[in-house]
Order: sequence, then structure tokens, then C-alpha cells
Amino acid sequence: MIVMQSGAHTLAHYAASLTPVLRAVAAAAGPDGRACLIETGGAVEQATTALAIVRALAESRGAPRLLARLLREMLHETDRDLGDGTTRLALLWGGLVVQGAQSVAAGIEPEQLAAALQRLGAQLAAALERTEAERQSEPDTAAIAAVAASAGAAPDVADAIADMLTRVGVDGAAEIIESRESGLRPEIGEGFLFDAVPASEAFATADLDPAFILVADERIDDLGQLLPLLEDFATRGKALVVVARDVSGPALHALVRNHSDNGLRAIALRPAAAGPSAADLLEDLAIATGATLVADRFGTSLARLRPGVLGRCARFSIASGRAVFSEPGADRSAVAQRRALLLAEAKRQKFLALDRERLQVRAARFRGVWARLHVGAETDRETRTRVEVARRALASARSAMEGGVLPGGGIGLVQYFDSLPIDQAERTGPIAAAASFAMATGLSTLVRGLAQNETPIPPRARPGRLSEALGLDSSGDSAVLDPLPLTRSVLERAVSGAVTLLRSGGMIHA
Repeated sequence: MIVMQSGAHTLAHYAASLTPVLRAVAAAAGPDGRACLIETGGAVEQATTALAIVRALAESRGAPRLLARLLREMLHETDRDLGDGTTRLALLWGGLVVQGAQSVAAGIEPEQLAAALQRLGAQLAAALERTEAERQSEPDTAAIAAVAASAGAAPDVADAIADMLTRVGVDGAAEIIESRESGLRPEIGEGFLFDAVPASEAFATADLDPAFILVADERIDDLGQLLPLLEDFATRGKALVVVARDVSGPALHALVRNHSDNGLRAIALRPAAAGPSAADLLEDLAIATGATLVADRFGTSLARLRPGVLGRCARFSIASGRAVFSEPGADRSAVAQRRALLLAEAKRQKFLALDRERLQVRAARFRGVWARLHVGAETDRETRTRVEVARRALASARSAMEGGVLPGGGIGLVQYFDSLPIDQAERTGPIAAAASFAMATGLSTLVRGLAQNETPIPPRARPGRLSEALGLDSSGDSAVLDPLPLTRSVLERAVSGAVTLLRSGGMIHA
């Protein structure tokens, strides 16, 4: 049955249904958050993010869960686009909606309230953006670690994330890797990083100094295709790395036999990826090493191999599926063009988070500095949870390096809110006052939820007085830090979602 409901009291009724949702999110939020256990199909699992909590609470049918389902979609988009910030968004948006609905029920015209709230949110976001634009330097390692910790990372994980980001830079290749071993294992190095699978166990580990690289988006199984090249390298004692879509048959047997018996310094690899992804990675490698990619689509063929198609690197090593081409002989302009192309494509992948992340990682690897943090725990479930938290913390820490930091736990937003230049007429007008109170309620819900794991009735305060009403330290010092760009995006999304709801005029549910 489809039901259409509208009116001020209807909005207030729906907003009231958010109370248990916000309470659950707040209980699990911040460094002192408690475990949120969810029963699904007789199994009990621990929810570690606001998205997981809201998704579970939104599953039941009917009107009482309508706003929870709207919030679920907002959090999904935020997690997809930003990698972190779902808890802050849930608490801030929830406070805005609850107080906005109460103001509408008290007689405030929803369209006017929505417009005033939108203006207030834009002022606050603009203040954050000015600070972001005016910053003079990147945060130091301690600040980055504080941001990672505020995103939920354990102290050792936060310190490791800060260390690797400081070393590789904001555009460097920094990744969290799920490990089969308990604990943390950081890896930091230089060179072009390539995920590879040895064509034979004989090539599982190798160090070649220097090395020539043949990159082919073809399957190599005929020894005749490689024989002239191998004979030349055997005679001169040079090292050759063959990276192809696959190497098998007589070609592989000859490489293994000559590698083992005759000391031929040649090995064969294939990309860890498959399909179109493998072709993309092979093209990246060719550009990074200065090789000409051997592929039918480019009009090159194994049958016409010449030394000029080979790439170079000062040193090559492979271990545990990680191939590193140190000091590769790339053309700088070609690398710059490839990076720009990958980053532009990543920006276009707005709705495909996994594809966007892969493109960003590929672009970062062209910088030649890379870091990996292998994260593991005692059980598979604990490992997945720890890796998920670490990846959120990495996203927040990277955002901090890009745009700076502000006092965390919502305190920075409160300070900016109190500093807004609002004149006396706007303070006292009923519409502006309602918008200010809605924002104060949202910020109070955020601060109390993160700091005290509860959502109490917030103080009735307007800009200039909220810090005092919440009993916050006026010095501006904070041990907890949040990334400024991510915070601004969360604010904009929360205000936009609340404004859209106020302007909806009605709700439809099944």
C-alpha cells in the first residue's frame, strides 16, 4: 500500500524516528565508542561504521524507518566518495533534521527555514574553504597521526599511517594491505611498483642490477619469438625482465632451464590483474620504464623485436609478488601525461569508488615513491575490521595533508560557527534564529555524540555563544584533529540533505 503524508507534524513525527538511530551511532562513535552488535539471520556481527549501523536499522519496512533509509543512502554516497566521515555526517544531519522539524511544527515556514539554513551552511563552508586556501604548509607527522586516530585507528596504526604519508607525500602511493599475519608490517621504498605473478617458481625472487624490460600485451609461448633476444643477452651477460600477459610453453621452459642451468639473467612475469586491467597495467609499466609496449593494437609484434623497444631500470627486484623497478628510464613528459590522464579519469568515476581508487593508485605509483602498510589480526573477521578502520583512517589522513586540519570532534566547526559575522537583525529574526538554532543543534549533537557517546538535548545557543554553552575550551587547542577538506564536505552534505528534506513537502512510503 502506497501512503502519502505531508504537513509540519508529519515531518516532526518522522524526525522523531531518528532518535534511536542517532543514539546507536553516537554510542559507537569516537575513540570511546562501545561495540554495536547487530543480529542478522541468527548471526551476530559487530558494526564498526555509522553506515553499517544505519543500514541495519533501516532494514525494517514502513514509515518509522523512512528517514533512516534516506540517511543510509547519504552515508553510502559519502563513504563511496570520501572514504570516511559517515559518523560525523549522521550526527550532524540528524541534529539539523530533528530541530528543523520541531521549528516547522512550531510554525516556521519550511521553505524559508530551508533557505536560511542553506545560507548559514554556505557561510560556514566558505569560512572553512578560506582557511584551506590560506594554509601555508602541510600538517606535521604528529598532526597526521592525530587525524588518523580521530578516524578510529589504534595508536600504532595511526602512527604508521602518518609515517608513510609523510614519506611518500600527498600524491604518493600509500596503501593498506590485508595481511595473513597478525600485527603491522610497513613497507616503504622507491621505484615503480608493479603487482606481478612469477611465470615460474624459479622467478619468485630476484635482484637484477641493471635490467632491461620487455613489456608485451601478448601471450608468449613460442621460443622462436624470444630466441634472438635471449641469445644476445646470454652473450653479453645482460639482465632481461620479460613482463607479458602470459609466458608459457616452450618459451617458459627455455627461460627456466637457462636461468637455472646456464645462469641466464632473465626472468618472466605476468600482471597480477587480468582482462582489461592487465592491459592497462602493462601500458603503465611500459611508460614508466621507457619501453615500447608490444601489442597488436599498437602495431608492434614479437616477431619484429628490436633492442629499441626495451625499457630500462637501474635495479629490479621481486619478492612476495611485489616487483620494483628502481630508477626506471621513463620519459618525464610521457609520465606526466599518463598521470594527468589517470587522475582526470578518476575524477569522472564519481559513482564507481573501486574504479576511482584503482586509478588514483596507478597515478600515484608514477611518482616513484611508495608505501604499504600490511595489517592483520588473530582472526579473519578481526583482520577485515582492522583493515576497514585503517583504510578510513588513511582517507582522513590524506585529506588532512591535502587541505590542512582543524580541531576535531566537531569542536572546529563550533569555533567557526561562533566566528560567523552575523548582524543583529539576523540574530533576532525568527527565521534566522530558527536556522541558527538548527545548526547549533546539529553541531551539539555532533560534539556530544563523539565526545560523550550520547545525544542529549542541546543548549539553545546562537553563533558566538555555542562554545560557551557546550563548555568547550576557548584556547583552540585540541588533541584530536580532523581533516579540513573532509569536514567541509561533510558539512555541505549534511546541510544539503536537511534542506532538501525541509523542502520536500511530503513523504511517500509503502
